[in-house]
Amino acid sequence: ASGGDTQDIDWYIPEDPELDYFEISHSLDNGNSWSVIATTSSSTRTYAWNIPAGTNSDSSGSSIVQVKAVDIYSNESIGPSPNFTIDSISPVLDIGTIDSPISDPTRAEGVVASDNLDDESELTFTWSVLSLPYPEATLTIEDVNATSTYFSGNMSGEYEVMLLVSDRAGNIATSSLAFVWDSEYDPVLISPVTGDVLRGGVITDLVWQLVDLGILSRIEVQYSIDGGH
Repeated sequence: ASGGDTQDIDWYIPEDPELDYFEISHSLDNGNSWSVIATTSSSTRTYAWNIPAGTNSDSSGSSIVQVKAVDIYSNESIGPSPNFTIDSISPVLDIGTIDSPISDPTRAEGVVASDNLDDESELTFTWSVLSLPYPEATLTIEDVNATSTYFSGNMSGEYEVMLLVSDRAGNIATSSLAFVWDSEYDPVLISPVTGDVLRGGVITDLVWQLVDLGILSRIEVQYSIDGGH
């Protein structure tokens, strides 16, 4: 659970006309100290606890909730919950770097995540694509849930990815990373060149070079009069 969540506390005790009230308390330190959550009537068997924002267990699994039943003679009996964890602190994430430009599948170096209560093995990682150099471009992420994964583009240009890390309580941290992919298979335009002035109504030769691995199905030529926008 996380601070700010609502957690239902449910308990059972037989109906008894001599029951007076229930006192619900919680501990963050395995029962060494307690704080009262609420006092409820003898007919209550459930309570929606709004966990205060910023609440954190002293250590993993050190939180306990207990319900104290008090009768009209001030006799008490206590029912404790199993141990659980309250965590309101987001993980800390360093997404690392990619020394670009790259032209082979490459992974980010130095990805590190840590958490106040969870080990790295208990954290969940998810990579996603933030931006591509062109609408037709694609980025392959070998394993979207691994910290050490390989990235490869299909067209030259800048790609941006994001890594999201989540702890068991659902607290998250994100960071993004940009790199340049330099594809040896992209066409290289030979003519026209930068600065050429072309006239409408006149046939102009377009000349390019590219590596053909024998798997090309077609070549599509496009033009723009507004800088590619």
